[in-house]
Amino acid sequence: ERVDLSGLYDAFEASGLYYGPAYQGLVEAWRSDGVVYGRVELPEGVVEQAESYGVHPALMDATLHLMAAEFADGTAPTDGVFLPFEWTDVLLYASGATELRVRLEQERESGPEGGVASLVVADAAGQPVASIGALHLQRATAEQVQAGMPGETKHLYRVDWEPVGLPEASWD
Repeated sequence: ERVDLSGLYDAFEASGLYYGPAYQGLVEAWRSDGVVYGRVELPEGVVEQAESYGVHPALMDATLHLMAAEFADGTAPTDGVFLPFEWTDVLLYASGATELRVRLEQERESGPEGGVASLVVADAAGQPVASIGALHLQRATAEQVQAGMPGETKHLYRVDWEPVGLPEASWD
């Protein structure tokens, strides 16, 4: 069954996650027998950067948006989002893709506070790009997400210019 993604990024924003245009790459998703399949694309403005990465960060992040598509039937907690916490058994087979096909399988019985998902990622031609054997997820509330956002916090490092006295020049 095809998943309606029309309000996906609005729902993320309501949970405290803000994605700019480069990070809104999930364009299609389907659900079948507990597995979610998706297609993600890099937007035009960042396609030329794809060769600089194993998998472009915006493209990889969009693959994780499939977790929300898994729960598009309303079974997800309404007071939070699942965020990646620990990655294991990660393999990279190719680099430079600008479009990916993704298979995500999530174990729902893990509980409302988190879970484990596995991903298989291929390029547009069906060639392997990456696999993630176990992606451990933890639920975060909107308040927790907001607390982690940059705010008025001062950075630990800063540049302070100190005056330095120069020796007097001798013209002898």
